[in-house]
Amino acid sequence: MRRKTTASALRYRSPCRHLAMLVVTVVVTVIALTWSSRSLAIEYGINYDVVDANTARTSDCKSDPNAAVHQKFVLARYINAPMRAAAQEQLKALRRSGFTSVRSIAELFPGPHPSGDLINTKKIDDTVTSSIHHYVQDVKDAGFAELILAFGTQGTANPACRKKEWGDCFDPATVSASVAAEEALIRAAHSVNGISLRLDLLNEACISKSVPQLVNDNFTQLIGAAVKMHAANFATIPATVSCQLERTGDGLAALSRLFIQDGDKIGFFDIHAYPAAQRKEPAILQEAARSLTGQTAPVIIGETTYADPDYRSWIAQSYRTAFHRDPPQIIFWPLHATGSGCSFDVALPYSLKDAMGESRQ
Repeated sequence: MRRKTTASALRYRSPCRHLAMLVVTVVVTVIALTWSSRSLAIEYGINYDVVDANTARTSDCKSDPNAAVHQKFVLARYINAPMRAAAQEQLKALRRSGFTSVRSIAELFPGPHPSGDLINTKKIDDTVTSSIHHYVQDVKDAGFAELILAFGTQGTANPACRKKEWGDCFDPATVSASVAAEEALIRAAHSVNGISLRLDLLNEACISKSVPQLVNDNFTQLIGAAVKMHAANFATIPATVSCQLERTGDGLAALSRLFIQDGDKIGFFDIHAYPAAQRKEPAILQEAARSLTGQTAPVIIGETTYADPDYRSWIAQSYRTAFHRDPPQIIFWPLHATGSGCSFDVALPYSLKDAMGESRQ
């Protein structure tokens, strides 16, 4: 009959084995704690641009991506007292729910836009700049330590403006007004003390071999002017140009070179990641990581789907494999389904628990 070996007998008979087991236990514990702290180090933010979304209208998004949010855009209407009051309460709720940062896009248009959802670059007066100042102040007062202020250009000011071909209706004459508007709005935002400000000089405009040459040329023209403006006036504020994931393989390094060429230095890289039919994220991000060898600027996920824990886990793991660390920041975009055609399809209020998909588990 086999004699049962007690723990005390084991310790007595094999002290070296006990020591080895103890060392292994300690190492495993340290690794687990290290991995846990690395995961907890990810900061989660929210893209906040509208005060409401009419989810009953999402079926109309195929023909009108903004069907659910017309007349609900925050920055273009922040001078309106009811809009500001609603945003103030929502910002406080966002912070209470656990988000640590906010990203907002100032959408620019070369003239008055019928919807009222865009900022007129031909009329950047004290009313507009003071509303931006107040917005940043309200983000700070809600308890946020950081705001990423992004810029988009629409209509003929959009480098990818299309009639027949991508980029064929872009008007280079709009560049000076777009950049002057950015400068004025950045100056207004920067006048608020006590909050960290970062800039996205042109939303989703990275240069890549996968983009038509005309669009790349248009992007280069507008980005170059914006980068020179940034270098001359706001060099201490970290800036970038955000990039769709499918263009990051060569796009991030191309942007870095463009910043250097125009006398500036990229402050961070911003990837926008959404589910696609083919899951190529690992290969694309590995290509991007290789292209950034020697770069020290952080690489964040500035947009990704809301309440989609499977994709969030996938993109975080793909990032981890490529960069050998967790993304320092993931910022959710209020969109459940990219197939809906909507720009926004999540009703407010947003919360970190919902964005993480925890309420669905």
